[in-house]
Amino acid sequence: MQQKDQRQLQNKRTNNMRDKILRLLQDGKHLSELDGLTYGYGTSFRTRISELRKMGHKIDDYFVNTENGARFKRYFLAKEGVA
Repeated sequence: MQQKDQRQLQNKRTNNMRDKILRLLQDGKHLSELDGLTYGYGTSFRTRISELRKMGHKIDDYFVNTENGARFKRYFLAKEGVA
């Protein structure tokens, strides 16, 4: 496969991941990076969240503390939707 074709395929996958994450957030889901792994978005979940924010989507987050002292973030779409 040529390099241009590989880039186009990667861009399509990235756009698809962003779209799926955005749909989940629009459905009212609060997602963590672990949720991203569960849904098959790999370790690029936070990157996709960052890209969606740069595109103007108002995505907020909060920390969750577990019983064993670990912390992680959950991301959700703010009520306004787009900044």
